[in-house]
Amino acid sequence: ITASSYLKETINGKVISYTPDFFIDKIFLQHTHDTFNIWHYDSYTAPWVEGVKGHGIGEWLDVEFKYKSDEIQILNGFVDFRRMNLYLDNSRVKRVLIESENPKFSKEYNLEDIVKYNVIQLPEKTDKIRITIKDVYPGRKWDDTCISSILITNPDLPPREKQLEENMT
Repeated sequence: ITASSYLKETINGKVISYTPDFFIDKIFLQHTHDTFNIWHYDSYTAPWVEGVKGHGIGEWLDVEFKYKSDEIQILNGFVDFRRMNLYLDNSRVKRVLIESENPKFSKEYNLEDIVKYNVIQLPEKTDKIRITIKDVYPGRKWDDTCISSILITNPDLPPREKQLEENMT
């Protein structure tokens, strides 16, 4: 994952860089026979935070997948269950543009302003996308726009909604 920018700040003498690198180490996905569980490892919770003046409109993330998929999930905002105020204090993504070169597509998606994974169906399977911020929900305190996590759905599994339906019956 690469980003057009990221925020660097000093808190209590420690420099914190809010790069998208945290996405790779924070999520653990466990598959069992008929269900799956996601654990969020939060010994140090930090989202990607764009690093430009204002709300970061036009800033982007390039995401390469290990395998082709047509579904991603985005955990929007600064999600930290020990400091829950950070979700509303920082800006969250309202609308994104997702683009792929191979196959070529470009589509805008709206994200909900709640703490949950937003499931996004891509037009086709791809292994690399660019996610560009088009609009935001402004933060109460700061302009910094945050994304806490991005999951790439395993193409060998049914979509998450179908798995949930099957587990309920």
